[in-house]
Amino acid sequence: MNRRFNIAVGLAVEGAGYRVLPRSRVLPRFLWKVLEMRADKERKTVKATSGVNVVAGVWLIAAPFVLGFTEVADEMWNHIIVGLCVLILAAIRVGQWQSNAWMSWVNLALGAWLIIVPFTLNFAETALWNSVIVGIVVAVMGGWSAAASQSVTGSRTRARAQ
Repeated sequence: MNRRFNIAVGLAVEGAGYRVLPRSRVLPRFLWKVLEMRADKERKTVKATSGVNVVAGVWLIAAPFVLGFTEVADEMWNHIIVGLCVLILAAIRVGQWQSNAWMSWVNLALGAWLIIVPFTLNFAETALWNSVIVGIVVAVMGGWSAAASQSVTGSRTRARAQ
């Protein structure tokens, strides 16, 4: 069994002291294939959604310069700082899809921040719409990534309880 499969099923996590049973003693072969396919789907979902957030983070950093709202410090620095946070968290999630689900939840919160803040700080129209649209994308992708990895994290928690 490989490490990815162990994490997805929750039978063993390296360094956690779980005992790994041979496949034939735990589940029939076809069920192992189903579980492997599920883990592969979760991996693809987390990597794809986090990849979209990487692109969104890069856009948030570049947007003040591309769209021309560098004159207003609040708008510019909000986009740059939140963009850096989204970019870093999503890039880590792409590389370590089976752990760190909390990073996707933080991206969901940052997306909500991007949606709310333009109205409270009275952003200009271009910065407002850019922030709202990218905020929706970041929030949806962050939530989707976190939800896809919950079954992985939940299975590890259930395995520890047994």
